[in-house]
Amino acid sequence: MPRAAAKVFKSVCVKCHRFAGLGVQVGPDLATVQNQPKQALLEDILMPNKTIAQGYEAYVVVTTGANLDGVLGAQTPTTIALRHEDGKEDIVQRKDIKDMYVTNVSAMPGDLESRSTSSQMADLLEFLKTAH
Repeated sequence: MPRAAAKVFKSVCVKCHRFAGLGVQVGPDLATVQNQPKQALLEDILMPNKTIAQGYEAYVVVTTGANLDGVLGAQTPTTIALRHEDGKEDIVQRKDIKDMYVTNVSAMPGDLESRSTSSQMADLLEFLKTAH
């Protein structure tokens, strides 16, 4: 993995994505996007709200004590889990939920281009296309 790609991937992507044995599963495993053209990958990175993968929609859960948001995780008859960056989760008792709704906004930040140079982004795209 080129150093620039490694730095960007490890500092930004691994917080929510798995790929090449690294990261956590909050967003989709990036191995599923390797066959996408680089242009499509770049659009998904720069405009994360354009296409939100099914099962990775952001939810807002309003409880008696707080408003929480995250990607819906494991559910039981009495609880739901909301997943966050770095694999963190909030477990919410269903009895405490006042309202719950899906948003039209991706859980992925919309400013990722500001966290890397265009050269680093190009290296990252190459890494996503070629690493195993």
